[in-house]
Amino acid sequence: MAGLNSSTDNTTATDTMTFTFDTPVNGVGGFLNYVPDASTPTTIAVWDTAGNLIESYDLTFYTGGAENSGFFYGFLESGATIKSFTLTDNYIGITDLTVAGISSTPEPGSAALLGTGMLMLGGLLRRKRQH
Repeated sequence: MAGLNSSTDNTTATDTMTFTFDTPVNGVGGFLNYVPDASTPTTIAVWDTAGNLIESYDLTFYTGGAENSGFFYGFLESGATIKSFTLTDNYIGITDLTVAGISSTPEPGSAALLGTGMLMLGGLLRRKRQH
C-alpha cells in the first residue's frame, strides 16, 4: 500500500506521488481509494520518458469511506511508452499496483547464442541439400 496525504493548503501546493519504472511499460494501474475534495480534483496520470503527459484521469467515484472500498483504475497503451505513473492531490491510497508489458531487451549473451544456433541450423540445411 502506498498513500498520499493532502497538503494543508491546497491553494498553494500540489502533492504528487510518482512511481517510476526502470524501463517503459505498456500499462499500469491499481486499486484506488481516496477522499474527494470539491476544490481540487484527485488525478492519476502516466508520463513518457521525456516527462510528457500521455494520459490523465480525474477520479470521480465515491465509496462512502467504507474499509476496503474503491475501484481498480489504470492505463493501457499500445506500446511500452509509460515511464512513470502519478497520483496527485487529496488523500489517496493505492494497493495491488499492477504493471503490464514490461519491455525487455535480450542480453548480449542470449542474442549471441540465438545467432550461433541460427547459423548452425543454416549450415546443416545447406549441407543436407548438397548430399
